[in-house]
Amino acid sequence: MPNTATRESAPPAILLRVLTLGLSVSDARRVRKALAFGEGFGVHGARSVRGGSRLLRKGDFDAIIVNTDLWKSANDDLRAVLAEQPGDAAIIALADGPAEAGAVPDPHAVMDRTDLDAPNELAARIREAVARVRESRRRETMARWLERDASTDRLTGLANHKAFEKTLTQLCAESAESGQPIAVLLIEVSDAESVVEAYGQEEADTMLRRAAEGVTRCIRGLDAAARLTSDTLVVAVPDGSIEVAQRMCRRIAQQLEQLNAAEWHASVPTTVSFGLASGVGPLPAELVAAAGRELSHREGRRRLPLPIGFHDEDGPSVA
Repeated sequence: MPNTATRESAPPAILLRVLTLGLSVSDARRVRKALAFGEGFGVHGARSVRGGSRLLRKGDFDAIIVNTDLWKSANDDLRAVLAEQPGDAAIIALADGPAEAGAVPDPHAVMDRTDLDAPNELAARIREAVARVRESRRRETMARWLERDASTDRLTGLANHKAFEKTLTQLCAESAESGQPIAVLLIEVSDAESVVEAYGQEEADTMLRRAAEGVTRCIRGLDAAARLTSDTLVVAVPDGSIEVAQRMCRRIAQQLEQLNAAEWHASVPTTVSFGLASGVGPLPAELVAAAGRELSHREGRRRLPLPIGFHDEDGPSVA
C-alpha cells in the first residue's frame, strides 16, 4: 500500500545572512519582523562590538545593519571586527532621517529608521546594498587578476620580463641604500633549439617549465624569479654576494639532476647553464649584462651545461 504520509514543507533556504550590530532592542525587533515577511533572510543580532565579533568569527554575513552612533565613532574595535568578516558584507547604517544620514561616513548604504516599518523597502535596500558590494568586489578581483596576468609568464608561471625589470630596479635601489649586494642569476635551458628541431616546440616548452620548477624549489621567498627570454630564466637575489649566487646555482643544478633521474626519467633531460653577477647598488641593466657576459663566456668556453657541484672563479661583479 503506497505511503500517503505527507512531508512538512521545508523552510525557505536562507539566501542572505543579516547581522544587526549595536541596534536598540526595539530596532532589532523591527528588523526581524520586517524581514520575516519575505523569504531568504536569516537575521542575527549583537548589541556590542564584542558580541558582533563572536558572531563574525562563526560565519559569513552578507549585510551588517549598524547603529549610526556606533558607525560614526569609527573606533578601532569596530573596524577590527569588520575586518574579521570572512566574506564581503555590505555595511548599512541605520539613521534618524536625512540630516543624520548625510553625516554618516563611508557605509555602503544608509537607511532611515522609517524603512523598518516597510518590509518590502527594507528587503529591497538590503539586497541592493549586497548586490552593489558583490559587484564592486567582483570588479576588484578581476582587476587584480588582470594585473597579475599582465605580470606573469603563462608558460612558466614566473614573472615576465616587464615585471622583473620593475622588481630589479627596486631591489637595486634598496641595495644602494643599504650597502648590501644584490646578485642576478641567468639560467639558460641548454640546447633548446636542438630540442625544438628533434622533438618539437612542445618538448622545448616542457623543458623550460621544468627548469622553472627546479628554480622555484630552490630560491627563497624574498628572491625574484622570472622568464627573461624564450629559453632563459633569471633570479634576483637580494643580499646576494657571488658566493651566495654560486651556492644557489649548485642547489638548482642538483635539484634538476634529481628531478631528471626521478620524476622526469622518461623525458629529455632538462639541463641548464648559469651566468651570475653581483654588486652593490648597481644599475639594473649593467647587472644583467654582467651576468649575460658570464653566461656567454661559459658557453663559448665549454659549450656544456654547468656541471653539478662546479667550482669556478668568483665570477663578475659590478660596481
